[in-house]
Amino acid sequence: MRCMLMLVCCCGAVSALAEPRVKMASSPAANNFGFSALPRPANNDDAADATLTLVDGTRDGNSAPLNVLTNGRIPRSDDDPRASFFFAPDTDGGRVLMDLGAPRRLTQINTYSWHNSDRSPQVYDLYASDGSAAKFAPSPKRPQDPQTCGWRLLARVDTRTKDATRGQQIASVTDTRGELGNYRYLLFDIRRTAPGKGPFDNTFFCEFDVMSKTSPAPSHDETVLREQRLRELNAPEQSMRFIADFTDAPNLEDWVAKDLLSVCKEWYPKLRVMLAAPGFTPASLVTFRLRTDMDGPASAGGGNINLNAKWTSDVPKEALGASVHEMVHIVQAYSKGNTPGWLVEGIADYIRWFLYEPESRGAEITARNIGSARYDGSYRVSANFLDWVIRTYGRDGKFLLTLNATLRDGKYTDDFWKAKTGKTLSELNDLWLEDCRKRIAERK
Repeated sequence: MRCMLMLVCCCGAVSALAEPRVKMASSPAANNFGFSALPRPANNDDAADATLTLVDGTRDGNSAPLNVLTNGRIPRSDDDPRASFFFAPDTDGGRVLMDLGAPRRLTQINTYSWHNSDRSPQVYDLYASDGSAAKFAPSPKRPQDPQTCGWRLLARVDTRTKDATRGQQIASVTDTRGELGNYRYLLFDIRRTAPGKGPFDNTFFCEFDVMSKTSPAPSHDETVLREQRLRELNAPEQSMRFIADFTDAPNLEDWVAKDLLSVCKEWYPKLRVMLAAPGFTPASLVTFRLRTDMDGPASAGGGNINLNAKWTSDVPKEALGASVHEMVHIVQAYSKGNTPGWLVEGIADYIRWFLYEPESRGAEITARNIGSARYDGSYRVSANFLDWVIRTYGRDGKFLLTLNATLRDGKYTDDFWKAKTGKTLSELNDLWLEDCRKRIAERK
């Protein structure tokens, strides 16, 4: 399992004897924070009985309470709000106070986070105090500088890098001489990770660990020790990487290795060409997770594809087709304008049913469904409409490419169809249904 490991030396208002440093590691796939050079989350560290207080900022309504940060457990997925603490949307984080109850000779402070987007990296300043300063303020709010009221800056943590934008991340603050200092209080001044990109960029923190000279040997919760089952496929010539996590479905290992990753290697590069758009590069890393906690069969977002493990076991061939559909969504990644949902899903199903597995005839219009068929029926119905339009008016092979580029630029309107075919959407709808009726009659 590949991961990133970085060492960052920190400076600030620290003791003359202290030489704090920050080690960082990340992995885009679930590995239970099993980084070789850094510790996994512990459930018996000094923070296990610490008191946590939200000094500044607003907790997101979907976030777990602060005590989730010291229970030694980790989430079961990369988007598990009830097992993570995070601040409200469109806010610049806040400050979290940790009271250890008494001064302790601290040796290591570790923070863990996990998400599938910009909510994975960690950005915070770490302050410490023994509480003995004459002007000590235990709960300094922004914009007050904690260093003016009895706090020392131990480290500035920023795990954002070009190669570490999502997945599991750890930041570990230690000292080159083995001891950070004798402290009772820790203050985490946490910032958002991607200002200006959207409202949802506050880190999903899942654990804060504190080690001291008297800490026992670390023990770990079952969520941390759970055996990970991963398969990885790299395509260096195409600069692509695929990871499949089948921890919850070990019975699907052969399907993952022989079928899923083979389809990825063949079809993801094709999708990047079919849906190419100027100035946009689709995700080069795609992570699949076989999950047992899903209601639907499949979903996609942020470079991640989730597959319902039981459903996949029952219909493995169907799951491959669904995987192609979800990979289309990864490549689409539309973010501008008001993109019609029927086109988003219709394009994905068009590629699946008419290009990936046309022999299945899975998007046929039949006597059973033609009465309710409309171009914007979404999924298979819209896929059938798109296939007819492309066969009828897209003989130059660029229709899908042009449609996708228009959607990506956020410039789509229903006038697109008139400009490309000479017909309005309503007229195309009528002509398409007329052709469908003829085909149904011929099959009788």
